[in-house]
Amino acid sequence: MKKLILTTLLPLFLLTGCQTQQVKSPDYPQLTFGQGAKSFVAIESVTDGYTPGQLLQVSIQAFNTASSNKTLRYKFTWFDENGFAINSLTSRWEALEIGPKEPISIQRIATSPKAVAYKVFLSDAHASSPQPQGNNR
Repeated sequence: MKKLILTTLLPLFLLTGCQTQQVKSPDYPQLTFGQGAKSFVAIESVTDGYTPGQLLQVSIQAFNTASSNKTLRYKFTWFDENGFAINSLTSRWEALEIGPKEPISIQRIATSPKAVAYKVFLSDAHASSPQPQGNNR
């Protein structure tokens, strides 16, 4: 009986381990980690506020926990008061080369005064599927 249960459940456990999942940080719900990034990016702080011109601005302070060079891909998505995404040049994927144990600073300002919220996607550029799901804008 144990052997039957083991042979039935083992493939399920193996398949579950192979799935790519987005991981939302409980400390920073506006950050979503794609494949691989969570293994080498440690977030120190995320701050946001408004410029004197009333544009939403975001600053992320983090560091590479790995002992090797990494390439981080990231993308900001800005949202209006109704929760709709605002198309912007800052909503494109960008890459950042990071040295071993190196600090990371990413800062962006929304291009529209309609932006009241944001989400940042972080991913390992060398993962087999570097971006979390969604458009590659």
